[in-house]
Amino acid sequence: SFISFQPGIINFSIKLLSCKKILNFDYLQYHYGYLCSDPLILKFTRMLVYPVFFLWLIILPGFIFYQLYINRNSLYSLENIERFGFLTSDYKQKHYYWEFIRIFYRYAIIILQNIYIDEPKIVAMIVIIVLLIYLIALLYFNPHFDSIVNKIDKEFSLVSMIIIYFALFYFQNPIGGYQLA
Repeated sequence: SFISFQPGIINFSIKLLSCKKILNFDYLQYHYGYLCSDPLILKFTRMLVYPVFFLWLIILPGFIFYQLYINRNSLYSLENIERFGFLTSDYKQKHYYWEFIRIFYRYAIIILQNIYIDEPKIVAMIVIIVLLIYLIALLYFNPHFDSIVNKIDKEFSLVSMIIIYFALFYFQNPIGGYQLA
C-alpha cells in the first residue's frame, strides 16, 4: 500500500539525491563509491530519482488528499470507507486530513536526517521542534475519535521528545566515551 512503502521510498530517494563531502570530494550518500559529479549519476538522478521523489512526495499524496477533500462530507459512507478508511477511520470527520499531517511530519524528519547527516545535534533539535509543533496541534485539535488514542498520541510525542533530548544530552556529555561530532 501507498502508506507502507512511502517513507522508505522517500528516504531512499533523498539518499540518492544527497552528497557527503569526504576529503574534498562529494560522494553519493547512498553509496560512497560514487562521486556526485559522475555524469552517469547525474543522468540517473534526473531521469529516475527526481521523478520518483516528486511522485511519492507530492503527486500521490496530493491526488489522494484531493480525493479525500472532494469526498469529505461523505467519508463515512460504505464506499468511501472502503476507499479511504485506512486514512480516515481513526479521525473525527472534521479532521479527515490528519493522517496527511502525520505523513508530512514524518517526511520532515526523514528529509532533515538526510540533509543534516553530519550534524546530528541540529537534526535532534529540529526533530524536537517538529514533534513539539505536532504535539501542540494534537492538544489543540484532538483529531482522534477515541480520547484514549488522542492521549496516547500526545504521550508518544512527548516521550519521543524526551528520548531525543536525553540522547542529545548523553552524547554531548559522554559517560562511555561516545560523542557526537
